[in-house]
Amino acid sequence: MIESLPLDLLTLATDRWRLCESADTPTVVKLALLRDLVRSIHALKSRSLGKGNRTEAQSLKHWEAKIEDLRLAHSLEGELDQVLNREAESRKKTRIVPQALYNSLEKEKLERYDRQWELAIAAEAISSGWRLWTLEVWVEIAVVEAWEKKLADMIWPQGVLLFAEAVPAAQSADVTSSSHWHGRWYVAFHPQITAGESVVKAQNLPGSAGPGPTRWKVLFSPKSY
Repeated sequence: MIESLPLDLLTLATDRWRLCESADTPTVVKLALLRDLVRSIHALKSRSLGKGNRTEAQSLKHWEAKIEDLRLAHSLEGELDQVLNREAESRKKTRIVPQALYNSLEKEKLERYDRQWELAIAAEAISSGWRLWTLEVWVEIAVVEAWEKKLADMIWPQGVLLFAEAVPAAQSADVTSSSHWHGRWYVAFHPQITAGESVVKAQNLPGSAGPGPTRWKVLFSPKSY
């Protein structure tokens, strides 16, 4: 018997899912929400396996697979529990980013095997007129994970995080730090957002008082918007 998802996970995701419905481009934020949900489930599954609880792990694996299928779903309309329990569609939606994006971003960064959700989110965002941005900021190494979570919460639902990487040393203007990480976050923002700092001043978030400047930059903007 397949058990339901953990109540705390489902409640939080359901609340956010309902807020997505009021957005003019709900599929973008719904895909991001499903990505975060499947990551949480994967972490729980790993802990269950570590404790030897194979029954619980098998149930979580079932939900993990169902949500992975939703990455290619043609429609995400309806309440979250309805979408999660819907039979898999035979017709899939292939989300493809425009080739022009790769004039600004190395193809390998977005089309890695472990960034299939990010590729789908970016494609849906661009097709909906969203712009892709980069944010470069120095963050205390000890708080990077919590800092990223705070950033994600502050920009949602006007924006969603795609992925992060280290800024190459050659681009750090010879600034180094043993306590801070110089990161570059890739972000999709609703077309109404014309300046990243209008949503959040990243340099003011706790942990980001680093040795170098903070920079928001438009990476790609759909021509039709």
